[in-house]
Amino acid sequence: MSFTRTTMSIDEATALRASKFKVTTVKKACSPRAMFEFEDTPETRALLLQFERMELLPISPRMLLITRADLYREARSARGGL
Repeated sequence: MSFTRTTMSIDEATALRASKFKVTTVKKACSPRAMFEFEDTPETRALLLQFERMELLPISPRMLLITRADLYREARSARGGL
């Protein structure tokens, strides 16, 4: 059985996707903001804990910037382009 988690933080979603985890952008009902959904695994929890503690992540800055731009575009599209 697979469980999923969501976050509204584009920064958390960026760290996960740049680390090669699958992150899906979904529109939050009755809200102008988008949400990001990902599988809840020990690996994703460990990465988010590293992120929360502001520890150095094994991700290049360039990859973070590219991934964040992609997620931003997906979030705008999920919100209807607003």
